Amino acid sequence: MRMIWLLPIVAAMLPSCSVIPAYPESFPLLAVANTALEECPSIAGRFSDVGIATTPDGSPLGSVSLTQLLHPALPSSTNADAVVVRGPEFDFVEVESFREGTKVSTWRQPKVTKDSYASKGDRVVAETYLCQEGFVRLGRRYDVGGGGAPGLLIVGFHSDFLWLRKSVDGSLIVLHTIGKGAVINLALPVWQGDKIWYRFPSVTSPRGDAPNTQM
Repeated sequence: MRMIWLLPIVAAMLPSCSVIPAYPESFPLLAVANTALEECPSIAGRFSDVGIATTPDGSPLGSVSLTQLLHPALPSSTNADAVVVRGPEFDFVEVESFREGTKVSTWRQPKVTKDSYASKGDRVVAETYLCQEGFVRLGRRYDVGGGGAPGLLIVGFHSDFLWLRKSVDGSLIVLHTIGKGAVINLALPVWQGDKIWYRFPSVTSPRGDAPNTQM
């Protein structure tokens, strides 16, 4: 069953995943950023791989690894002591994790153009970044599909995004949004989601030099 023609309908009926939730009061203020589409703030810097997780209402959730957050498929034993972010620059964002000066992981994503996003929506940002609401939104996953039986049509989606922005103290702030939903017979929307904030402090390179990028 071809579902392409249904995608705009599903997108319109399900709640938007782009809504930024309340910002934790315990976090430093966000740096000023332009909220226009395609106007991305700089997120370049060197950050600790270990950060803290917080719900939008301020409830602490413990510590988290930025490397594991960016690369959920990596073995849980993979760890780093620093994460270097470059960009947005030349329409790319690059994130590299280092352990004792040796690179252990890389994530590089190109930018989604305004015209492409306007015509196709979130379907084009599964593995690309988008400038939105003052954040650099990295796309980890966006799937849409469906099926059914006589008299029953179900079209569902699954989205997974990381929203990055720096705070006034130089920390990297990350918002993780996950959404799952479906529309039954193009009439009954069902949706659930989760949103978590993370803060990763800025760190300096040992002796002030750049990490060794050789594997």
